[in-house]
Amino acid sequence: MTWVAKVVIDWDWGAPGIWKVLSPEELNAPAPSGTWTGWSGELLDLRSRWTALSPELWAELVSWNESGDRFAPGDPDEDGESAEFWSHARPLAERVQDELGQNWEV
Repeated sequence: MTWVAKVVIDWDWGAPGIWKVLSPEELNAPAPSGTWTGWSGELLDLRSRWTALSPELWAELVSWNESGDRFAPGDPDEDGESAEFWSHARPLAERVQDELGQNWEV
C-alpha cells in the first residue's frame, strides 16, 4: 500500500489550524537533534513549511484557529458559538484540498 500525504484541519492553542499526519517512516525515524523547548508561537516559521497554500488561505486558517481560542474544552455551548466555529472547518478543509491537489488527503 502506498502512503498518501495527509493533513488534518483542527484547532489547538496558538496553532495554525492545519496539521500534517506523519507517514510511518516519519513516525519511526529518530527524533531530530537539538533542544525541544515547546511551542514558541512562531506561525511565520510554520508558514514557510506550507508554501503550497496561498497566503490568503494560510491567513484564514490561522484566523479560524485563533477564533477558537475562546472555547475552553468541555465548556457548555449554550449559544451555539462552538458549533458555528466548527462549521467553518469543512469549507477550509475543502479549500486546502483544492490547493494541495490530488496527492494529498485532507
